[in-house]
Amino acid sequence: MQVLLILLITLVSGLEAQSVPLNKSPSRVIGQDTTLLNNLNPNLVEGREFYRPQGVALDTSTSPAGLYVADTLNNRVLGFRNAAQFSNGQHADIVIGQPDFFTTNAAGPNRGTASATGLDSPVGLAVDAQGNLYVVDAGNNRVLRYPSPFSQTTQTPNLVIGQPGFTTRTPNTGGASASTFDFTPGLSTYAAALNFDPAGNLWVADPLNNRVLRFPASALGPNAANGPAADLVLGQSNFSSTTGSIPDPANLGVLNLPSSLAFDSVGRLYVLESISTVRGRVLVFTPPFSTGQAATRELGYSTANPAPPPISGSQFGKSPGGVFIYGNDNVGVVDTQNHRILLFKPLAQWTFDLYTQDAIGVIGQADFNSGLPNRGAVEAGADRLQSPAAAAFAGSDLYVADAGNHRVVAFPLNGDTFGPATRVLGQDDFNLNAPNLVVGRELDFSTYTSTGLGGDAGLAIDTHASQPHLYIADVYNNRVLGYKDVRSLQTGAQADLVIGQVDLRHTVVNAPDGTPSATGLNQPVALAVDAAGNLYVADRGNARVLRFPAPFASTDAVQTADLVLGQSSFATRLTAASASTMAAPAGLAIASDGSLLVSDSQLNRVLDFQGPGANFGNGMSAAKVFGQATFTDSAPSGNDNRLNGPTGIALDSSDRLYIADTGNNRVTVYDPVNLAPHQALALGNVKNPRGVFISPGFNEIFVADTGDNQVLRYPAYEALAGVNYASNATFSGHSPLAVALDGFGNLYVADLANRVLIYFHAVALTNGANFLQEPYGPGTFLSIFGGAGQFGADTRAFSTVPVPTVLADVSVLVNNKPVPMYFVSPGQINFLLPMTTPTSGGANVQVVRPSTGQVLGESAITLAVASPGLFTASGGSGQVAALNQDNSVNSSTNPAAAGSVIQLFGTGQGLVPNAPPDGTPPSGPTPTQATPSVLLYQAFVPAANVQYSGLAPSLVGVWQINVLIPPAAVPVDKQTAQIPCVVLIDGIPSGGAVFGRLTTIWVKKALLATP
Repeated sequence: MQVLLILLITLVSGLEAQSVPLNKSPSRVIGQDTTLLNNLNPNLVEGREFYRPQGVALDTSTSPAGLYVADTLNNRVLGFRNAAQFSNGQHADIVIGQPDFFTTNAAGPNRGTASATGLDSPVGLAVDAQGNLYVVDAGNNRVLRYPSPFSQTTQTPNLVIGQPGFTTRTPNTGGASASTFDFTPGLSTYAAALNFDPAGNLWVADPLNNRVLRFPASALGPNAANGPAADLVLGQSNFSSTTGSIPDPANLGVLNLPSSLAFDSVGRLYVLESISTVRGRVLVFTPPFSTGQAATRELGYSTANPAPPPISGSQFGKSPGGVFIYGNDNVGVVDTQNHRILLFKPLAQWTFDLYTQDAIGVIGQADFNSGLPNRGAVEAGADRLQSPAAAAFAGSDLYVADAGNHRVVAFPLNGDTFGPATRVLGQDDFNLNAPNLVVGRELDFSTYTSTGLGGDAGLAIDTHASQPHLYIADVYNNRVLGYKDVRSLQTGAQADLVIGQVDLRHTVVNAPDGTPSATGLNQPVALAVDAAGNLYVADRGNARVLRFPAPFASTDAVQTADLVLGQSSFATRLTAASASTMAAPAGLAIASDGSLLVSDSQLNRVLDFQGPGANFGNGMSAAKVFGQATFTDSAPSGNDNRLNGPTGIALDSSDRLYIADTGNNRVTVYDPVNLAPHQALALGNVKNPRGVFISPGFNEIFVADTGDNQVLRYPAYEALAGVNYASNATFSGHSPLAVALDGFGNLYVADLANRVLIYFHAVALTNGANFLQEPYGPGTFLSIFGGAGQFGADTRAFSTVPVPTVLADVSVLVNNKPVPMYFVSPGQINFLLPMTTPTSGGANVQVVRPSTGQVLGESAITLAVASPGLFTASGGSGQVAALNQDNSVNSSTNPAAAGSVIQLFGTGQGLVPNAPPDGTPPSGPTPTQATPSVLLYQAFVPAANVQYSGLAPSLVGVWQINVLIPPAAVPVDKQTAQIPCVVLIDGIPSGGAVFGRLTTIWVKKALLATP
């Protein structure tokens, strides 16, 4: 009998194995640590990195002083408790404006986030004498106050300035007044800052209103009301005027885009502003202050004749970043455009020139006449700056928000000037300068252009290798990342190989020295792998295609290309249209004969280089051109046989050419490339498509429909007309840029959130007894169904106890933990849901191949307290697996008599206290928490008739219910009968006619006793 029950549990099948689709939700992700869309920014975010920081402030109310950094494009402020002793790349102690260290999405009122008090592009910081932090929340046009953040466990502002409350965010809400700000638009162009004077009044540079406001200390107390009013304005004659113009440098009473302010020890106010399209200046205001007063001195406007050179020690570039006081009232000016900081004597030692002074020192450049980012070097350094935005001095160190290098550096004071930086935050070393953190498991696909945020990405999977390799074009990190085996790829995995850089931490353009070569890359955007495993890279920034021979077979420390196409050599860059040149290669595909096709987005064409690849030579000419009439034509067009900004390309098994014709909002399909170039059709209803891929074997068409935030799947070319050229599946995403499938049919999507999402095949799950679908409770036997051969070629049933977690090199993982498996076949698996499974919420179920880590299928399930089901002879309906009182099998020829006990066997009873470890039998009676209700025939049996409900002795994971059959269970007009049998636990039924799962047992009338 035990053998019979085991067979019922392991071999019964209630559904036909069937082909299953891809999951609509991604399962794993590369480049991020979660598939949740909580970070749209490039590279790694974990709480010790910056993305264009625009502000720094020091809390000198504590000892040691704390340091705050406005991590602007990560929409947060990071706090470090000890400004004087942090180590390079140190993790922040607190985060402000985000719920955790990993989230960077803009927040605030009406932003679709839970927190109206979150931050959007914080740019300026100041700390009052009590240690309260004030933040210029520029994207929300307000200033927020956070009470003593280092002493708080949660960071919640207790005051808003510039808005009437926490629920509004528009510039000049209700009209320009003493209570409003305008910090937008152009947050990447204009800074905003704030500071306290010696009396505790708060001064705010309000750049788009072309003014500076003063908020009296009396309006900033602990119980201050939101939206306080300023009591004084500089740069305007009243609080409602916001007129801005490029002022006369000799006019000391006008402000234009003020960006920073500072106070010296005697209370003089220094305001930094732009005065022309190429220049900035510092105005000095002397107390006592009054509305509309003029400055008394100016810094940065030279009246010398002849004029000084464009970059000098007495002038600043446009939109300078910050002004600060250090030492004995020395003045420093952050000259953003010229990638430096100029240092000046205290005002008391200035010459009599009203408008300008000569600097006494410079940080970030070798002399006063240089202004190149990072001194013209390809990497950052301890004595270099790139677009510095702000600085603050305390103790003996100057802390600089070096925005273009995405870091904060500390320069030690040396007399009246400063030595090279000795410590760095946001990067692990001085020569690193990528946005956020780069360690080899992150991606940067995004870039800001004149039309807004854009992006590029490329994917290729080497399906010819025994270990299928994944290559990712990490475009704006100027590298290609290689992953050795896609089958074992886990979320957040680090790359095994890098091409285009000396190591996984660098992101240099054309490494190592900034010039084109056979090793460096400049914005690689597309990839292809040939049958020999050679990798082709569309190196867009260098207007060429490189071939790297079988990268994973190479033992070289730095990968070196052996072929260049589109240029005559590795060092040249010519972009005029011809048969042998390229301007902006954007897509690659390899034909069945080994020919290489390259899309050139700038020249609006696709070039065909005749293969096989062994015949390729450096700088060779293409044999055909698609999208243009000749090799020298390059104009965009929406006509047939013409292209407009083509990007991704692909070939099907017949060598038809599919082109993401981006500028024409279509996918253009050409006849096989061995024929004359002729357009066959175009797929419309897409917006700004960037990628296309044809699935091997099935020729299904996958399109990265970038502008519509989705990937579309179409049937093969031959079937398109039959479905009216409509897609048959959609996968939502965040501006997908590239798409690919591995050899197992799993989908890979690179998107604008700087990640690669992996979509595995779906599986169907049911209760293993009644074959009803979710929800499922602890201790339930579940059946998984997949496509033909999805789980391999073997059929195995368990034969040992404990029940194994691996059968035929297949495992089932529930929330990443292996579970007991009773049966596996090419299309079906039966397993036991663990007793420790939660009784609400959801769980992830994966089928994996342990030897390789390959995911064979995946599904999410919903959980419940219980999911009862009775085992049956077949299909989840009909005869229950039951034993009569004498342990004989209940059947039509062996019914159970009224007055006897019948043993019912099922699953899904829910959590059983004191249950044995999963996969092992109980050592004795192990009752369920609740007593089930049992329906026999037309009524529930009395509760006392349920003599036992618990785990079946000597069986593994089986639920047993012993029921005394009452006489009423047998129809009065029959001697024997097949009657309905339903079990309910926690009010959940095991089946019934309403579920299409009517389960039955055979009963008979009790025999009369013999006299």
